[in-house]
Amino acid sequence: MTDYSELKRLADRVISDRRFCGDENHKALADGVMALIAEIEFLTESRQEAREERNKIGDRHDALEAERDQLKAENDALRKAVLEAREFIMHEAEVRGLLDENNEVSFRHPRRQAAIAVIDAAMGKGEQS
Repeated sequence: MTDYSELKRLADRVISDRRFCGDENHKALADGVMALIAEIEFLTESRQEAREERNKIGDRHDALEAERDQLKAENDALRKAVLEAREFIMHEAEVRGLLDENNEVSFRHPRRQAAIAVIDAAMGKGEQS
């Protein structure tokens, strides 16, 4: 960061010391210099605060990405388990002769039929409207 202390000192001297310069234009310029220095300092501080906020957002983004990846992994594991359960139910129904003419679990076995329907709905295989 630039040190404006010498410039501030000179501008303050122009503003406050009549012996330095009595010209109103010089005083107006000195006031302008002081205002610009104040604006630069404000903007520098604001930029630093913005950088800190950006870093916090970046950290939160990284945490959310990690959480998302974890949830995806858990979802994939659950999806695999559900598909394996469906496969098991269908295989058992086939072995026991519980399938109808469409190779679906017969309506005479409502619990198995309901389990397959729930799995298919959860997996997006149910009827689409």
